[in-house]
Amino acid sequence: MARNDEEQHSRSKQADVEQELFERLTAGEMEERNKEEQATAILPPKYEVRIQADCEPVAEETKLYRTMARELDDRYDKYMKEDAPSPSSRQPGKSE
Repeated sequence: MARNDEEQHSRSKQADVEQELFERLTAGEMEERNKEEQATAILPPKYEVRIQADCEPVAEETKLYRTMARELDDRYDKYMKEDAPSPSSRQPGKSE
């Protein structure tokens, strides 16, 4: 019987909290944005900015860690081989 009273009290408390939350969320006037600003805010951007990186940050970090410690397995070897620039992929006139 005491357990039933505890459950009822818990439900009552939860209902009170939900009611207070409802009142706080619905009280007062809703903030209305300027319709013109709102319309332009939802439009997708006309241009997309893309940046081409000169190096791969993950590969650079892996190289750095390999200078400090030895790996137990070779799980990153394949990735590092793919990242290594081949002589034919280098751009002419660009010195490294």
